[in-house]
Amino acid sequence: MRSNKSKIIFIATAFMAAALIVFGVAMLVKMVTNSPDENENPDNPITLNSDDLKDVAEEVKYGDYDKMSEVAHAIINGVKLGQVVKADGLVSCSLFSCSVIEKNADGTEGVGIQFIIEGISDEEYPKDGDRIEITGKVTEDETLYYVIRTLPEYVIKK
Repeated sequence: MRSNKSKIIFIATAFMAAALIVFGVAMLVKMVTNSPDENENPDNPITLNSDDLKDVAEEVKYGDYDKMSEVAHAIINGVKLGQVVKADGLVSCSLFSCSVIEKNADGTEGVGIQFIIEGISDEEYPKDGDRIEITGKVTEDETLYYVIRTLPEYVIKK
C-alpha cells in the first residue's frame, strides 16, 4: 500500500509540473503573438485634448500626505479610471517612470501618482525633486495598471 501511495504522489506531482509548464508556454506564446494595445504602442498612443482635462474630479494640495495617499491608492486600484486628477507635489523618477509624490511627516518619500506626459521626450520630463502641479486623466497604461496621462501644458513647475 505504501508504494502505491508514493506512486500516486509522484504522478500527481509530475502532472502538476507538466500543467504549469504548459500554462507558462501558453502565456509566453500569447505575449509574443498578441499585438500590443493602444496604450503599449508608441506609434498609436492615447491622445488627449484640452476638453479631456477640464473637469477635475479630485485635487491634491501640496503638503497633504493623507489626501495624496487616498487618491494614489484609489488610482492604483482602478477606482478613479476615466476621472481627471490634479495634484501638487514633488517629482520622483525611477528608471522607467515618474510620479508626483508627497513626503511622509518624517520627511521620507511617501506615496505618489505615476504620470505620463504625451508628446515630449524623456529629457523634457520634470526632474527629480521639482515641484509641479499636474492635471491628468486616469488611464489604464497596461492591463490593471493605472496612471494619470496629461499634456505638457497641464504640467506647471512651481
